Amino acid sequence: MATRSLELQGGIVSRTMGKDGVVRMKILMKRQQLEQILEQVVKKNDSNMALFKSSVSKSLEWRLKEMKRIRVLKSRKMKQDCRSYWRPALQSIPEARELSI
Repeated sequence: MATRSLELQGGIVSRTMGKDGVVRMKILMKRQQLEQILEQVVKKNDSNMALFKSSVSKSLEWRLKEMKRIRVLKSRKMKQDCRSYWRPALQSIPEARELSI
């Protein structure tokens, strides 16, 4: 196993690579440093989530507008079809003959 250690901002990161290709990492840092890093991660995730929600909202708005537009077009088409001249497609019915006795 090959082990490497690196000191970063008062913390220590050690990496061990096994023969099977598995990489194990150990990170040692003070609690205060961990809290600062976690705060930064949360802020970044919040801003990314805001961007994601914004894009989802725009996508939903576009889909709703498109659905409304299609519904309006179908409604107009139905109105046009109903306004056109309509005539029943029936054949004439022959009159019954009277039987004489």
